[in-house]
Amino acid sequence: MWISTDTVDIRSSCETYNRKGSIVGVDGQIRDGTVFSIASVYTPEKHRRNGFAAEMLKQVRKVLLDEIPDLLASALYSDIGPTYYARLGWIPSPAMWNTEFDANNTVVVSAEVPAFQLQPIVENGELLRKVLLADRANWREKLASAGTPSLVVFQTPDSVHWHNVRGRLYQSINKRAPSGVDLSIVGVCVNDEESKPAFVLWAHNYKDDSLDVLRLAVDDTKKGVLARFVAASCEEARRTGLAKVTVWGKLDLLGAVEVGAKTYVRDESLSSLCVAPNASKKRDSVVWLGDEKGLWV
Repeated sequence: MWISTDTVDIRSSCETYNRKGSIVGVDGQIRDGTVFSIASVYTPEKHRRNGFAAEMLKQVRKVLLDEIPDLLASALYSDIGPTYYARLGWIPSPAMWNTEFDANNTVVVSAEVPAFQLQPIVENGELLRKVLLADRANWREKLASAGTPSLVVFQTPDSVHWHNVRGRLYQSINKRAPSGVDLSIVGVCVNDEESKPAFVLWAHNYKDDSLDVLRLAVDDTKKGVLARFVAASCEEARRTGLAKVTVWGKLDLLGAVEVGAKTYVRDESLSSLCVAPNASKKRDSVVWLGDEKGLWV
């Protein structure tokens, strides 16, 4: 927690979260380091339009640069449009799409899509740690062949836990889940150790009545696995009393799923990135790979 204050009068505040990531520069070399997520930027109404939040964020960035030797970048998610934070150095990603499925529609997977054995992933289980470690290795392979300066921030069991604890908090307030429902299942994966990791992770978001997909890792060699993941997510949303499934990004299901999906450009939680000067010579052109809901705070 960071606070800009005059004695006991709080003028502005924010939170930061320490994450790990990797970046590849114009030289093709991959560097591992730290990425800080900035969240909950807030200024009391009586202090607004005085520049306090801007000054606080400038000081936060300076402290991170001075004290975190392996700093790669900082990221935030704007709910006030792209302009304000861009002026301060946090560059918004290109058009940010969401895909939304109505959980009450029955998802019918085409008969041409092969059946896969899907294994449930438990929130505090070993399988969650295993798939995320494999996912990290897969991301590093993608960075090595990216061909352009790119950054990836890794999801962890702790970040999955954070989203689901938040969801359970709102469930305790809104009481939307069926009585006694088990909320410990946080995703499913393809039970095939010979291929690249293929899994979906989710969080039960009872604030927005949505099963939020945190990470969607699809093995391109398995035709139709994405369709199975969509079907499994909609089934989980219905089981836990949620109205929809929300995915950050556009999904091309190529007719594999017979269900309507709504795709739209989101106007809040705008992903914005400030790359550290020593992390890349082309800071404003770094591509943020894997910018999914699981990184949002």
